[in-house]
Amino acid sequence: MDLAAEGSAKLLYEEIRKRKLHVDALINNAGFATKGLFHKTDYKRQHEEMLLNIVSLTELTYLLLEDMCQKRHGTVINIASAASFNPLPYSAVYAATKAYVLSFTQALSFEYQDYGVKLLAVCPGATDTHFFDGFKTAARRLRMPEDVVRTTEKALKKGKSICTDGTFCKAQMLLSRIASRKSALGIMGKTGRKTWG
Repeated sequence: MDLAAEGSAKLLYEEIRKRKLHVDALINNAGFATKGLFHKTDYKRQHEEMLLNIVSLTELTYLLLEDMCQKRHGTVINIASAASFNPLPYSAVYAATKAYVLSFTQALSFEYQDYGVKLLAVCPGATDTHFFDGFKTAARRLRMPEDVVRTTEKALKKGKSICTDGTFCKAQMLLSRIASRKSALGIMGKTGRKTWG
């Protein structure tokens, strides 16, 4: 099923109901990034990116939370990104979608703390997945998916609403806290041009 297609999250949920499956954990890990100068990219692709990274994630979370609340048990893990913390020129839509995922998940984590449901936003840095196929970062040292899983498990045990994985991601979060928006944008612009531009 293509979760970047309009209405696909509802179709998936209906299939879960039809099969009478009980979902204790939802991991929203599907996502992609479009790279390049914004007006030179394929807008249809940008739209699909927003549907997948925001709309499907939000809808699946919405649809499955009711069952989790009724059972007073459940976990929702939404994969955000190191890009969640700052604007990222040459991948503006991606960074904006991941900022949404981070904010949305942290807010829900607070809302549902009395319902037995844990929500966690995971913000990994560059990880060795197909996500980076064809990107200039491919030669850079990437984190392994197993590293991200270990970090996520530790954060869940500690009851956190956000976790970062890797030095680069921690640096991104720190940059968002100590630098002015203008300075952070300049730094991210140079990074974006090298990586995505």
